[in-house]
Amino acid sequence: MKQTENENFEQLSDSSEFGRVAHVVRLGFIAILVLLLALGFISLYQLNKFNTNLERIVEVYNKKTEYAYDMRDAIRKRAISLY
Repeated sequence: MKQTENENFEQLSDSSEFGRVAHVVRLGFIAILVLLLALGFISLYQLNKFNTNLERIVEVYNKKTEYAYDMRDAIRKRAISLY
């Protein structure tokens, strides 16, 4: 007796091994999704932290650069006034 493909599939889907494999695949897929979400949240947190640190660095160095330009301008004005 030849079984059709549909009957083979039904027989396979009824078996406990197929159910176990499907369960493992589902759990694996869910685990991958959870890991990707966790990685995404960790990346966003680190990026926000990096952005905050970079803003602080730029703020400090921009002030130092501004002071250096002010000193240069003061020296230039002083040199011009002496001549």
